[in-house]
Amino acid sequence: MSEICPTTGFSKKSKERWPYLWGKLTSGQSNEFPNQDLIKSIDRGIKEVLKVKDSSTGEENRQNLIKHLRKIICSKIKDVTLEAFGSSQSGLSLIGGDIDLCLKVPDTNPKQILRRLKGLLDARGMEQITLISKARIPIIKFHDPKSGFDVDISINNSLALHNTELLSTYAQLDPAVKDAILAVKYWAVQRNIANAYQGTISSYSWSLLSLQHLQVMESIKLPNLQSSQNRELITIDNHEYDITINKEVQINKIDIDVGEIFAKFIFFYGLEFDWSKKVVSVRNGIPMERNEKGWSLQKPSASAAHHSDDKKLRMGSYHLPIEDPLDTEIDLGRVLKPAGELTILNEFLRAASMLSKGKSFDEICETVEPQRFESKSPDDLFEDLRNLKPHEVKILHENILDDLSVVTKRIETLESERSSAIRMAKAMRGIIEETGDIRKKHKETILSLKSRGKEIELTKNKRDLINKNIVLPLHRIEEELVKIYSRLTDSLDLMRVQTLEREKRDFSFFFELQKMHHQAKSSSELHHKYNQLRKEQRKDIENLRKFENEHDEAAKNILDQEPLLKQEDLENRHDRSWDKRANKITMILRKRKKELYKFRREKGRIEAWMRIAQKNSAKRRGNNRNKKHRPTSQIRETVASGGSISLGDLDALLKSGGISNLNQKNDSTQKRPKRKKGKMKNLNNLSPHRGERNKYSRKE
Repeated sequence: MSEICPTTGFSKKSKERWPYLWGKLTSGQSNEFPNQDLIKSIDRGIKEVLKVKDSSTGEENRQNLIKHLRKIICSKIKDVTLEAFGSSQSGLSLIGGDIDLCLKVPDTNPKQILRRLKGLLDARGMEQITLISKARIPIIKFHDPKSGFDVDISINNSLALHNTELLSTYAQLDPAVKDAILAVKYWAVQRNIANAYQGTISSYSWSLLSLQHLQVMESIKLPNLQSSQNRELITIDNHEYDITINKEVQINKIDIDVGEIFAKFIFFYGLEFDWSKKVVSVRNGIPMERNEKGWSLQKPSASAAHHSDDKKLRMGSYHLPIEDPLDTEIDLGRVLKPAGELTILNEFLRAASMLSKGKSFDEICETVEPQRFESKSPDDLFEDLRNLKPHEVKILHENILDDLSVVTKRIETLESERSSAIRMAKAMRGIIEETGDIRKKHKETILSLKSRGKEIELTKNKRDLINKNIVLPLHRIEEELVKIYSRLTDSLDLMRVQTLEREKRDFSFFFELQKMHHQAKSSSELHHKYNQLRKEQRKDIENLRKFENEHDEAAKNILDQEPLLKQEDLENRHDRSWDKRANKITMILRKRKKELYKFRREKGRIEAWMRIAQKNSAKRRGNNRNKKHRPTSQIRETVASGGSISLGDLDALLKSGGISNLNQKNDSTQKRPKRKKGKMKNLNNLSPHRGERNKYSRKE
């Protein structure tokens, strides 16, 4: 049995996991606020981290991914819009920060939308797809391996768009506000305490904690942007929300170093803030009293819940209460798990201890579980292509094109087969509406099935209506008619004379039987007609089945070779078996379309590399053409002196006559001036003379 601390209830394992919190609870350890030299060091560390922002390429990849998701989702799901919100829109995003998107859909079933989204994203190569459909706001989370971004898509989270606007307005008040929030978020992310889905609190909550600290910090006193005389109210799902944001507020420039703001943030929440009595409320401008808010601290505590033998025991509510500034009934700390709360408190105390000991910002933000970030940065897109020769890349490209062609043909054949199965199922129900895509040779059969199906239904309804009112079958009616008729027409027995009342009843029953006989006869005729129509219908369905099973040779081979499609015994008279086949082909198509997407993506990657390689090759050729070569005379002098020359110099030397002509280098240059001088002497006798063109005269 593990040793349990009598004061805190911590086990030995818990002491090792949360040593700073255990030390604070048992001995009340105190930490001194760092001096100005240490503050300057922290400030430099923060500036170095914040200096490394997303490159233009990273932001471009982010926007391209949002456009891509908007295109594939809005084109497949009608009447929806996809809007970005969160840190990426408020300007408070760290490098590789998650992308938050809101899918606005009309009144519908969110779970159904999430399932459709999962299929779409899976077909487009997204990874780690997780549905959170039981949350107050349904969410689907996934990872895009191409860009390295994690994405959250929430359904009808309209209020989050206004939350983003509020944070963005605060961040624009002063650069120090934005940097202070980013520094806190960076620390929280690196220490792995900014993940609401793993039992800590969200990045949004850390932003609010930072803003509340700036609101109460004596040297800053950040104003409350929600305290305006003009209120703006909206109604969402029959609930009214105050989304007032005062955008006219301006503040004096904040001259305090971000390092000092960060250090005071850590000391404020780690050592000064009384979580048992206060509620973080940015909307209020200062922390609220729990009694005023009505959020009393509930048991069990995080430590008691964590160390309980009952693994299903949940800790009480409002342990680290953070009020949502717009949806004020929501405690953003409700997502905390016992271990998450203890880890956050321990991290505050750890950071305070390290600050007092003069540790650097990098040391304070030492990454917990660095493998979390391995998938954030996508690998080199062309890593496997860089060492390949051009002809090898070309062969790879041709192979991808062949694979793409095979998968495309297979998908086309499967889609045709699925349409065929759907038509068969509908034909058996007589509900086919469209015939535009059906082959001519059985379009007539389809149309006859449709019209006959309506006639069958009408005949059946008429027959059933008659049978509902007539309880006796036709042969029993005829038997009763014979009996009554005989009794009414037989010779009179004077010993057994019927009463007048009895004779009236017999005549009345006789007339009723006559009417029933007429209707029963009509019912029998309708039943016979119904059976005949059904027989004709089954015959046409059999013909249709034969037509639908006729494939060209290529399509037949593809279906036979499809490993995921097992041929099933389809009963001609059961539409469910055709439905089952159509559903199975649909599942196969999803897998094949996923393969198609990967092949298309690979094709685009290889073609992009081929364009880059071609461009670089053309650039190198252009550089070689534009390169200035040394004069031949200099090259000759270098060779004559025993110096080394380049291949380009050697090429120029060979073109000018070769190495054997080194001793004759001045012959040609000496002869040309002599001939030139001779000509100049002859021209000395020329004088200017106006006359005919191309004529001249000598001087006398």
